[in-house]
Amino acid sequence: MKKIVQTIIFLLAIVVLAVVIWVRYIPAGKIDFVRNNLDIIKKPLCLDVVWIFDDDMAPRLNRNSFVVLDKCFDPEDLGAYSIIRFKDNKDIHLGVIRNVFESEKVSSYQVSPEATPGVVYDVSYDEVVSLYR
Repeated sequence: MKKIVQTIIFLLAIVVLAVVIWVRYIPAGKIDFVRNNLDIIKKPLCLDVVWIFDDDMAPRLNRNSFVVLDKCFDPEDLGAYSIIRFKDNKDIHLGVIRNVFESEKVSSYQVSPEATPGVVYDVSYDEVVSLYR
């Protein structure tokens, strides 16, 4: 009986670890299998829940609130004034797209926090993690 309990705990630990790694490091929205599948598969894999702990996104997103973003989006979904979560080196930030620059092969965006529009990040499509819908 003790061996069965240990095995179940071990398997649960592996599942929890796999989910944490998936959510943190796998860009589910960029995988066609996830994007084009049934909602029962797509919805949990595309969720990106973020806790807003400061006033950088006020008044659009309030401090001490949880926001659900979508990791499964198309480049066409990213327009001016969209709220996105993006990578900047090793950090991940929330920001508002201020300008969109499109060429034949690449889309890039100027993004800044809502409260400080003077702080501007240049972000490419590959650096966008999720979109607030």
